[in-house]
Amino acid sequence: MSYTFNKILSSGYIGNDLSLVNENYKQLDLWTTNISISSEKFYEPLKNFYLFYGDFWKDSINFSYSINAIPRLTSFQTNVLENSAKWIQPLVFYYPAITKYDESSLTNLQKNALEWMKQTYPVSTESGVNFVENTIAYLYCILYEEDEKINTVNQIIKPTNCSTNDTSTTVSCWVQWNTNISCYDNHNACNSTNKTKAAYPLNPSCYKNFSVTCLYENNLKSITRYGVANINSYFLDRYERENILCMILTVKNCNWKTLKVL
Repeated sequence: MSYTFNKILSSGYIGNDLSLVNENYKQLDLWTTNISISSEKFYEPLKNFYLFYGDFWKDSINFSYSINAIPRLTSFQTNVLENSAKWIQPLVFYYPAITKYDESSLTNLQKNALEWMKQTYPVSTESGVNFVENTIAYLYCILYEEDEKINTVNQIIKPTNCSTNDTSTTVSCWVQWNTNISCYDNHNACNSTNKTKAAYPLNPSCYKNFSVTCLYENNLKSITRYGVANINSYFLDRYERENILCMILTVKNCNWKTLKVL
């Protein structure tokens, strides 16, 4: 059903527009009457439903207060929340870095492993939740140890006998341009001018013999020498530790937390 309202202009007169005002009020009365009737019919089933069950609801509310139902239901909600992941089998992860075992650095290792877990396997991301509350995960950390098996310095000394002999050699003198040159014994080697090597290719002017005595620092002909070898031996044995560090993690407030360390 539609209702038509006439516009009253500000330039009009009351006597002329009175009929239009009365007609508008009549249309408004019909409209509000129709809304009232329609709303009563629309909400009547709901009103009847409330009237029928109202006393029962009131009794139920009073009974719930008498048995302390609200705190008990809250406790039940907490219990469900804490045990929401109890049926899920524990997850198993391995920390990828193999760390040297050191009592003083175990705390730092656990911190790094936990941060790695949070970054690699986040509880929740923008696309959704990956792990529900109270999920249990075993994070294993493999450790290694080192033992110094060999660290020695061995010296090997090997003797050998050394000997020496005297020797001699002959030096030949060749006169090329000069004259009246004595060759060690005050005799003139050559007695002509401008003698060249080309003129006497195979005829040296004179010879001189030299003898050399060879001795060691002890003035002997023989001595014992030693060869010394220093051999450094080092071996560091690295092996995986039998006891693997196990961190038991759980999801608390949408984040990985360390529950305990085995």
